[in-house]
Amino acid sequence: MGSGEPLTRSGLRGREAELAELHALITAVPRTGSGGLALIQGEPGIGKTTLLAEAVTTARAAGFSVGLGKADELYHIVPLSSLAASVLHGEQPLLSGDAFADLARNQDQRIWLVERLAEAIEARAGSAPVLIGLDDVQWADPLSRFALRQLPARLRTSPVL
Repeated sequence: MGSGEPLTRSGLRGREAELAELHALITAVPRTGSGGLALIQGEPGIGKTTLLAEAVTTARAAGFSVGLGKADELYHIVPLSSLAASVLHGEQPLLSGDAFADLARNQDQRIWLVERLAEAIEARAGSAPVLIGLDDVQWADPLSRFALRQLPARLRTSPVL
């Protein structure tokens, strides 16, 4: 190993502080019943995706319902496509395709859409804490970015990370 730094379970080297912060958030959200927010940012290639994957693994092990997606530059012009990646996919999607389609029909009413989306996420958080992860947010479509800016404040009293 040479450098003398320990490797984390996921193979990350030198990210113990960031992992500890993520683990603390994952522990605090269900304990307090309050929302949390983590933004992992930095230069390409420094392990942001791996940190997100570690957070997802830890959250699942802690009983969270997890929605994980990746924004795609090719879908930048499709309203809500980035957020759809996070809430529609996985073993137990956070929203059904029909529920999301109903929301997306109202894309011109952004505040209403965010409120309905928050209500759907809150309903899921009533049975288990929720983690919503989105990788490569820089490629997110404008409507998804708007929703991502609004949701943390709207969900601050729910166990959603």
